[in-house]
Amino acid sequence: MSLHHLFRSRVLLSGRAAASATSAAISARLSGGGGGGGRRSRPTSRLGQTSVFYQAGLKIRELPLVVKKVNDVLQISGMDTFGDLVLAEKGARTEASSSSSSSSPSALTPDGEALETMGGFDRCFSVHGVFRLLETVPAEMVTPAVAVHVLKRIIDLENRPMAPQPKMPPANAPTTTTTTTRTTLPLLSSSPPSSSSSPALVVTATGGAKSDTFLRIAFINMLLDIVYRSKDPVAILEGLRIISRDTFPIDQDGYKERMCEETLVCVGEGVFTLPQVCEAVVIFSDFFADKKKCQECCDKLWSGIVDAADQVSAGNISSVFRTLPYLKTSRDIIHKFAADRVEEFWQEYSIRDVLEILKALTDLNSVAGGGGAESVKTLRVLSQWLKVNIHFLGEGETLAVIYCLHRLEYVDAAVVQTMERYLKVRGCQIRERDLVATLCDYCLDFRIRSRTILEGAGEYFIAHADELTAPQLFSIVR
Repeated sequence: MSLHHLFRSRVLLSGRAAASATSAAISARLSGGGGGGGRRSRPTSRLGQTSVFYQAGLKIRELPLVVKKVNDVLQISGMDTFGDLVLAEKGARTEASSSSSSSSPSALTPDGEALETMGGFDRCFSVHGVFRLLETVPAEMVTPAVAVHVLKRIIDLENRPMAPQPKMPPANAPTTTTTTTRTTLPLLSSSPPSSSSSPALVVTATGGAKSDTFLRIAFINMLLDIVYRSKDPVAILEGLRIISRDTFPIDQDGYKERMCEETLVCVGEGVFTLPQVCEAVVIFSDFFADKKKCQECCDKLWSGIVDAADQVSAGNISSVFRTLPYLKTSRDIIHKFAADRVEEFWQEYSIRDVLEILKALTDLNSVAGGGGAESVKTLRVLSQWLKVNIHFLGEGETLAVIYCLHRLEYVDAAVVQTMERYLKVRGCQIRERDLVATLCDYCLDFRIRSRTILEGAGEYFIAHADELTAPQLFSIVR
């Protein structure tokens, strides 16, 4: 059977098998040089991109799919048939996921020597000083923890108020004296990172603003290479957070696109856990200056979330909901993925989990105008949780819940009964004035005519009328 027919026969698979099977088939097509539905990336990229039809229930969406290029897939031992390829890929991903979630210490855990090296960089009060110190530090002393720390130091120094911003000289400006700078760190090349150490390179640059710009790009690329060679998701995510704050006006897209590609490779290899994939989505939502590019990068991570379905638990399902406002093409699929599992753990949710889910749905409502049936299904589960656990919530947390339900325009019998119980027990003892005012606005807008709530609000007004502000008075008495 040709690869073309193999792809067409399996394109409407549902569940996790769809992403794995389609990824394998398209990877073979791209590596073999066949034409068709795939869109090739730039020549230096290790990734290719195409699209796949993914079905979840009644929803069918055409989603972007990133695949890793190989030279000749037929030469890989033990992968002669499509089924063997899928099984081998699944086994490798499971093994990588288990190794990343093991009890081994993170690469960001510094030892005594690394702490001493970090302290040296903390005593640098200019970016140029950081570069000068990097020139003297042996390559083996720059561990991933040190590399992340140096990146943070560079960005913090550049983002200081009144920090001088380098300016590119005009094209006809005279060339200043040439100086030679020798580094002991390997430069980041276009080839994929390897575990072997690279030889030290000599960096020759022209002095002045051009020199500073050249050295900055070279050193940042070297530091990022060290971070990605570690394959440590904690170090990679911290590096992404730091670079997302980069305000340097020259040539950001080069290393930012490289970071995006390396992150996609790590996600595809199963290095990241489910919460870490979701955190990567949140970081990429504000990573590039072009918001469209940010959204495209976020949508490429949908398969990493779906492939980690067996990792979903009460403690991390809120992370999946957090990604929804930042997705576009894959939002419906991920929303259904999360909504179908939210009921499985409803008795195990903490207060923070519920508040994060409500905040994510509220943000989604602001971005997309609502979440449809999936949001209603999720809110129905959360209202039952609220009915059981309302006595554990503080006044500020209760205010946040009522505010989110109001913004989401959701009300049911369980919510009304919960509010009645709360006012019966707390009543005039409530110290958060905005809580009673927000509750009254909620009842007015949704025409909730509850005698218990009205009596509780009236008693609260009589007891605390002198302490209420004008907006609070308006909300309660109207």
